[in-house]
Amino acid sequence: MSNIAAALRASLPVMFGYIPLGMAFGILFQDLGYPWYFAAVMAVFVFAGAAQFMAIGLLAAHAGLLEVAVSTLALNSRHIFFGLSLISRDRCRGVKKLYLIFGLTDETYSLITSTPAPSQGDVSTYYLAV
Repeated sequence: MSNIAAALRASLPVMFGYIPLGMAFGILFQDLGYPWYFAAVMAVFVFAGAAQFMAIGLLAAHAGLLEVAVSTLALNSRHIFFGLSLISRDRCRGVKKLYLIFGLTDETYSLITSTPAPSQGDVSTYYLAV
């Protein structure tokens, strides 16, 4: 089995969790009075599900930009520790490394640390596919 196929197989259950959560976020976001496509735009630019749900409450409470920024920073600071624990796992560089940093979520961290990467091929390909 190729690294990409192994990563997709490991990631499939996570995808099935993302779909209903994304739909719930879209419905809640639209209930705030914003157009539906704002939820999709936010999903592209705010790559943190917990922060998206937190934003719904903050927007409903008419929080200011500073409150949103500080709350998001505090909520997502856990990713610093996730990233530090993964430094020795992959030695890729450049755009691949930047994408691995950007794409790190609770779920990808869980998959990378709990499922062994296939022994054949490039481990970076597996991590990128996850």
